[in-house]
Amino acid sequence: MDLKIFKTLWGHVGSFEAACADAVNVGFDGIEGPSHSSRAVRNAYQRTLNDHGLGYIAEITTGREKTRFKEGQHSGALSA
Repeated sequence: MDLKIFKTLWGHVGSFEAACADAVNVGFDGIEGPSHSSRAVRNAYQRTLNDHGLGYIAEITTGREKTRFKEGQHSGALSA
């Protein structure tokens, strides 16, 4: 059995790029966070994850629309 440890974006302050760099620096295997509503941003996130050799767990929530992740609700702009 492989145990993989993922860094959550919950409470992260900074860009997605910074979250990935932080995860690599402390030995995480990937990132866990909400799925972005924009396909372009999701594709950019995938490239960033690939560049850092990280996996991803998409946090999926149900309920009211305002709980869905949108630009600005997260930790800042994506550095791609």
